[in-house]
Amino acid sequence: HPRHLDDLSFHLWIGDIAPVRLLLCGESVHYDAAKAATEPWSESHTLTFSRWSPFITHAAFVDPADVTLCPPAIRAMHWPQAVPEKLVLPVNERPKRDAAVFIGTLYPPRDRWTWELGGLLDRVECPESGAFEWIFERSHEWIQQTLDRLPSPLAVGLGATPRYVGALKARFAHRLYNRLQGALRRHAFRNFLGVLREGVATVALPSMVRTYSGRVFEGIAAGRPVIAQRIDGHPEVFEGGREILHYTEIGELAEHVQMLKRSPLIARAIASRARAALLANHTVERRTADLLRFTEGA
Repeated sequence: HPRHLDDLSFHLWIGDIAPVRLLLCGESVHYDAAKAATEPWSESHTLTFSRWSPFITHAAFVDPADVTLCPPAIRAMHWPQAVPEKLVLPVNERPKRDAAVFIGTLYPPRDRWTWELGGLLDRVECPESGAFEWIFERSHEWIQQTLDRLPSPLAVGLGATPRYVGALKARFAHRLYNRLQGALRRHAFRNFLGVLREGVATVALPSMVRTYSGRVFEGIAAGRPVIAQRIDGHPEVFEGGREILHYTEIGELAEHVQMLKRSPLIARAIASRARAALLANHTVERRTADLLRFTEGA
């Protein structure tokens, strides 16, 4: 949610310069009154979307329910999570931990579930969290310092004007920024997958988002089987029992973890089939092509 740009002048500017205005919604957007009453934070998502909706032409939702609830004036599509193809790891047949792993915030009921599951589930931290944020902020300073060291307009070829040189500097800064950020994010994501790769399985605990969270796709990309909450009426993105294991309540989740601990061959088979499905249908490259076709009206 770009809250710092959430004002009328920005919306009008975007509407003036861009004939296609695509909003990517990485969390559920529409919540009913009962949900808003018990969990007030959910209303902020609905309100943010309602402020943006008059100014967008297309919307891509991770929650398939939002597609049907989207205003008719907006073209909408279901947009599941994905991972970059080149960062998908081979299946890991020798996990370091004797438990499944979970990365995420411990809001209810996750806090109770992690405690009740005891030694079956390890909550692990993102290894890049603090360092990545620091490097991300400093990278802007490095780019600015590099630009400041470039020759002044008078020192660049004959007939160059300050405006022309300014455009060259902006282009250079853009390329430098993209390369640096790309390298940082690849490094951080590989470290992230490395932690998910250590467990008997990756567990996606109950989520505020009514769809498969990013952790499902990331866990598969890490090369381990994934156990995720069963969502009634949700499209079968991965085939239950063959590519992913589903649970409804904590006892079922515990049984899945115990079974995978006892049966490494089953764990490997599930991880292998899920990895093949991920590479065939759920890469960033595939999602980008889908979005381009969607916005071009194909």
